[in-house]
Amino acid sequence: LGPRGPEVFAHAAAIARRFGAAIHIVHGVEPMGEFVHSLMDTYVPAEVLEELRQENLDQRHGEIQRRLEVFCRDELHTDTQESVKDVRVVEGRPERVILDEAARLQADMIVMGSRGHTALGEMLLGSVAHKVTLEAQVPVLLVPLRPQS
Repeated sequence: LGPRGPEVFAHAAAIARRFGAAIHIVHGVEPMGEFVHSLMDTYVPAEVLEELRQENLDQRHGEIQRRLEVFCRDELHTDTQESVKDVRVVEGRPERVILDEAARLQADMIVMGSRGHTALGEMLLGSVAHKVTLEAQVPVLLVPLRPQS
């Protein structure tokens, strides 16, 4: 969903065109932390909380669809959007969501962006891309996302 997402999608689309492959877009949404969850449970009824959670997931799904349509129309000038079989927004740790969905879909490859943290940054912060590459059962193509100047 970031501003550099179209760069990653362009790489995935090129691979999909070349090999006649399908694209499945997966976005993992980090769940609320324990403290926030207990605080929300105290003040917000469970059904309202679930409605808000679902609204958030639906909003992100809609945003991905909108950006995908605009990108395909304005940047690719092709029917690349037809290669996209589905868009899934799933609540969970993003690296786990990506790995689980890749296994469920029997994906041949995972294409994702990477900001390229330093080794120290990886140790302290970790990165979704790093965690996915360590555990993936299929090849992972990392598209470097350098800061825009």
